[in-house]
Amino acid sequence: MPNYPKVPLPPWDYDIQTFARFYAEGWNNWVDGDEDSDPRRFENFVKFARAVGKDTTDLSLLGAPAWLPAPPPPMPDIPAPLPPAIPGKIQTRYGPVTEPANSAIQQAWPEELWVDAAELCKLESGWNPFAENNTLYIGPCGTPYTLPDGRRAVTEKSIGLFQINVCVRPDDPRYTEALFNAQKGYSLYQNGGWAHWLYSAQALGLL
Repeated sequence: MPNYPKVPLPPWDYDIQTFARFYAEGWNNWVDGDEDSDPRRFENFVKFARAVGKDTTDLSLLGAPAWLPAPPPPMPDIPAPLPPAIPGKIQTRYGPVTEPANSAIQQAWPEELWVDAAELCKLESGWNPFAENNTLYIGPCGTPYTLPDGRRAVTEKSIGLFQINVCVRPDDPRYTEALFNAQKGYSLYQNGGWAHWLYSAQALGLL
């Protein structure tokens, strides 16, 4: 353990050079001899500065001796890991799909589309079979309006996992049933692709 000097500590928000000068002035009260020729003084300062989180990369301006090892390189930014895969669950960029959406998508959609369908479903409903987007308070079905981000939209009443819009197709109480809604979603995909869910598909790069 380095023998750090017992001196008043400078404010932590000082830059490293000002921090070093405070440290050096205090050190003179505790170390005898020529401060410029004592490598322990500088070595202990660097250890102390690093221990309290100071950036020591520009200490060459203070005359750092050549023998002093360079500071460790900064750690690269590492993206947060996805939640671990769970056997039997569709794994997406948002993590494993929750039930009942997971089972419904696997039963209603072909396997090669599971991930895309699950990610689109996450944006549409959050994998919630009871999700409902009802904007009919603005006006009757199909009334144009502007979203908060400036995009244009029309009023709708969309229900379930894949947000089936009952303004443009018959209403059905089974739309809140996960499997029935997923089957209806795949039927729509077969007749128009991802364009039925324009904004979500664009956000995912599917269009």
